[in-house]
Amino acid sequence: MSGKTEKGIMQNWLKSDKPLVSICCTTYNHEAFIATAIEGFLMQETDFSFEILIRDDCSTDNTAEIIREYVKKYPHIIKPIYEAENQFSKGVKPMPVLYRQALGEYIALCEGDDYWLDPLKLKKQHSVFQGPGNISICFHSAEELDCSRGTRKVICKHFSSDKKVLIDDVISGRGGYMPTASIMFKNTYVSEMVETFEGAPIGDYFMQVYMSSLGGVYFLSDSMCVYRRNSIGGWTSRQKEQSTRQSYYLGMVSAIDIFAQNFEDIKLKEQLYLVLKFYAQSYIGSSRGCKKIIAIYKLTRVLKNHSVFSVL
Repeated sequence: MSGKTEKGIMQNWLKSDKPLVSICCTTYNHEAFIATAIEGFLMQETDFSFEILIRDDCSTDNTAEIIREYVKKYPHIIKPIYEAENQFSKGVKPMPVLYRQALGEYIALCEGDDYWLDPLKLKKQHSVFQGPGNISICFHSAEELDCSRGTRKVICKHFSSDKKVLIDDVISGRGGYMPTASIMFKNTYVSEMVETFEGAPIGDYFMQVYMSSLGGVYFLSDSMCVYRRNSIGGWTSRQKEQSTRQSYYLGMVSAIDIFAQNFEDIKLKEQLYLVLKFYAQSYIGSSRGCKKIIAIYKLTRVLKNHSVFSVL
């Protein structure tokens, strides 16, 4: 456990009635990883206050116990939520629960099996929002650790230097443009944002596009976090199951179709429909024979009476 005391972390913070940044961390059965994630939060060196919101979705391993040990040492910084029953199995999205609890002017994300590398990560990202350009969301490159192979590489290093990027790139990136653990965004219109993707299979993509539409998008070239690929129970591991992939593709088609209706910009809508087309083709392509006919039928039902057929 971190050698830093709670007093030591907070001693340089400017006095404030509420934290400036809310770190939102969702976790489930991350016994082997959660301590590393929390240590990455606690090592942050800032002159502003932050809170750490950790939501354990009724883990069946020792994840909750590890969190409790950290809460004992950092009771004013770490604010846990322990679910009595698993909510994800009931269709409840993990992050939006924390968004609603966040008191900070900014929200920084990290899932329980990922972690941060740079003690100045929050400070660097916060400084971006203080500059010109009306930035609404900031992200950076990351390192990907493949747990099944033990290999490590830099990902999402889209540019060699820091720069403002286009929402077009965010949309076409299909959720993979910004590593989740690299994202910080303004805690603005969060409740409205969540409503736009309530029925989506995942929320990351829709959050990225929605927040990007509110202002500027800024990229930092430094790799300041680690994304674990193929971790036990992780997203990439679950996606290997064909039935899971098919359900995901169809869910994204339906969700993007609804999501696009929140925007008046025709160009933005067209870009979203092209992404929808990708998922539609992936859904049909993942089926064979009779299953493909059923897949096309389901897709037709989802998109009936909609002009999106013009791009399919």
